[in-house]
Amino acid sequence: MVTQKYNIVFICGASHAEWCWDENFTKYFIKKGYSVNIHVLSKNARNVRNSVLMLEEIIRKIKRESNSKLAIVSHSMGNLILNEYLQDDKNINNVNAIVLLSPYPISNRLLNAIKISFNYYGKTKEELFFSGRVDKAEEYVAKMKEEAKNIRLLTLTYSSIKFFCKFVPTFIIGSKNDRCIPVKSLIDSMNYYGATLKIYNELCHDCMLDPHWEKVAEDIHLFLQNNRS
Repeated sequence: MVTQKYNIVFICGASHAEWCWDENFTKYFIKKGYSVNIHVLSKNARNVRNSVLMLEEIIRKIKRESNSKLAIVSHSMGNLILNEYLQDDKNINNVNAIVLLSPYPISNRLLNAIKISFNYYGKTKEELFFSGRVDKAEEYVAKMKEEAKNIRLLTLTYSSIKFFCKFVPTFIIGSKNDRCIPVKSLIDSMNYYGATLKIYNELCHDCMLDPHWEKVAEDIHLFLQNNRS
């Protein structure tokens, strides 16, 4: 068994894949001594159950090979897949820390679905995800792929988080400049998860690709270092 700082599982948001983490975060955290795995929502999965089973398999493999703690870092609607994974009580014990980057709102289900859909279809992807801040925005948008319909519907059918999840240290990061997730939703999520919240002024929705991505990575690193016990 290998002992490391933390094993990190990055969970992608909608339309994203390994590339969004590999650009900056994967290299950063490996250099810091973390083990890194990535879960893509629709990769070989056509529905929510398949996606959750794939996440379970990633985590089982980690647990077989390492006795280090496990941290989940999700982006955007990745938190909805995490919530489904945590519906099984035994899975809650596998997770030692959670970081949610611009998480999808888990309150006011229909209202938030309408608001976010309005933003999604009313803005270009370059504006929605990158707020006009990222030079390689067009390149990144070209890599995006539509999620399976049954996974997209999770924004309407998601489960509420279990009460015991609130005992897992949770850190939420968002931004006033996020054109997808409003600050009010971040505050609601903070209260819902019992989390610590940090709101930036300038970051775009895809903060791992933002020019100031390293600030976010450092925040995550410090949070995990402070929750090692």
